[in-house]
Amino acid sequence: MVTGFDLVAEQLRIAAGEGLSAAQADIAQNGHSIELRICAEDATQDFRPAIGDILLLDEPRGEGVRVDSGILDGGKVTTDFDPMLSKLIVHGRNRAEAIARAREAVQNYVILGVTTNTGYLDAILAHPDFASGDVSTGFLAEQADTLTAPGEDVSDLLMAAAALSDERLVSDVMQIPEMHRKMGGWRN
Repeated sequence: MVTGFDLVAEQLRIAAGEGLSAAQADIAQNGHSIELRICAEDATQDFRPAIGDILLLDEPRGEGVRVDSGILDGGKVTTDFDPMLSKLIVHGRNRAEAIARAREAVQNYVILGVTTNTGYLDAILAHPDFASGDVSTGFLAEQADTLTAPGEDVSDLLMAAAALSDERLVSDVMQIPEMHRKMGGWRN
């Protein structure tokens, strides 16, 4: 997103014995990009893998936002695979804009039925040291207590409401994605 070059295509060209499609001097960087890996894991429980049915999926969209994903509504997340569900990639003119887009996108990334690390990722993005770029490889370990604080758990409420056949409750459950957006995301 920063260079406009498809790095995977370049890797495949090299693997096929071809050269790169451009010289280093032809490549210019434009803006700032951040990649977030959305994983089925519980950051508050030492990143224990999470499993479950994807009851509702609403991935973010918009300018400077890309989601590389292979999950669908009704899908199952099991321990048979890596816990990474998708990659959320954002681009902005500068670091501050990229972080703002990343925060909005991660807060509006709705995956109900499976605990994810979206709250953890949002906590990293919100941290002043991360925002300023004043971080080292020890940042996550040094800030572990502040980044993994437990949040509100709504999974029992969602499961109970979804299991009931009362049309009013079903209607209320259907409003959850909009409530999620207005509240800035839940941390399960």
